[in-house]
Amino acid sequence: MGNRSPFNCWQCHTALTAEVFFCPSCGTIQPPPAADAFTLLGLPASLELPPASLEQAYFARQRELHPDRFTRRPSAEQGYAAAWSAAVSQAYQQLRQPTTRAAAYLATLGPSAGATPSPALLAQQFSWREALAEATSAAELASLRQSVEDNRQQAWNKLQQASASQQWPAAHEALLHLHYCDKLL
Repeated sequence: MGNRSPFNCWQCHTALTAEVFFCPSCGTIQPPPAADAFTLLGLPASLELPPASLEQAYFARQRELHPDRFTRRPSAEQGYAAAWSAAVSQAYQQLRQPTTRAAAYLATLGPSAGATPSPALLAQQFSWREALAEATSAAELASLRQSVEDNRQQAWNKLQQASASQQWPAAHEALLHLHYCDKLL
């Protein structure tokens, strides 16, 4: 899962050579590793993730690691179960939304190398904010919303194309564009 291997079980100190939820020797729950959302849920890193697969992975992890299963265990195990539950819930929330899932996906590939919005994107954002401030009717707001949604879809398509062709700077730029659109929607 994370990058802490090899390590020892916190309870019995057995050497563990792989990331595990439970120690194979003593059966105690292990602390959650520092891992990305995909890894925590046991899913492949991807821009596209069927909602049913995500929910299935989430509920499977929660059934296995939920704190309610550890109420009669020592407080350390209860704490690790709570930490697992929180980490799994956070991973699920991150992967549910396309933009945050895209950010998580790109993060698995490495840092963004300081991606900054282009002047054209900043000008477009300024124009949208100006139009929003000046809108006086529901029709104007609906038109602006449609424009932003169309622009968002174009950014998503660019992100998919850049990712498929492994053009990571372009993928990061498209992700920034998505973030700007999401703020307005």
